Amino acid sequence: MKKLPLFFAFIAISLTAISQNDLKKEESASTPRKLRLGIGLGIGSTYRYGGLWLAKMAPSIHVEPQYRISKGLYVGLRLENSFLKNYRATYTIDAKTSNEYGQIKANSLFSWALTIEKHFKNDLKTFAPFVGAGIGTFYRGQGQLMAYNNKEVALGTCSGLLFRAGLASSKFSFMAEVNPLWENNEHGKFRSWWGDSGEYRGRSYASIKGTYFF
Repeated sequence: MKKLPLFFAFIAISLTAISQNDLKKEESASTPRKLRLGIGLGIGSTYRYGGLWLAKMAPSIHVEPQYRISKGLYVGLRLENSFLKNYRATYTIDAKTSNEYGQIKANSLFSWALTIEKHFKNDLKTFAPFVGAGIGTFYRGQGQLMAYNNKEVALGTCSGLLFRAGLASSKFSFMAEVNPLWENNEHGKFRSWWGDSGEYRGRSYASIKGTYFF
């Protein structure tokens, strides 16, 4: 009989230890990893200078490693290639065509951007809203001026911003994103925060994206 209380005490301690272990496992499973890698697809279009807005939708692909620095707060590095081929722009060929407004057939648009995201639910078991922003460089490559016998020009490199909002879980995110480029508003050479954007502007774009996280 004297051993019975000890037996029940042993059972109680064992059950407590098991429950605490299960709780830790549950908390670990519900807490997002510190480091994760996102790979995703999107579709979007340019939105400045009209004409081709929503008429020439183009796919994009992106890779974005992210690091969780605090509860619900992530920093990342987005690498993206947007296959925006045609868009409208203003450009100068000579003094007689100083305000030309026409179509450019361009290379796909590669960019990198440092990002920060705020998630409004930390465990991410289910989908919850988030917002984000970033700053980066956009490599606009080569383009052909279609009104001038496809004259080949260098479109330059410029800095730009990104703004995003959407829903995210631990494995997926869906968002709308806008990428305003800091391009020249006057004819001639122009230096953005970094990178010479030249005068062939109009490549700011918006897109809808889905991302899967590893």
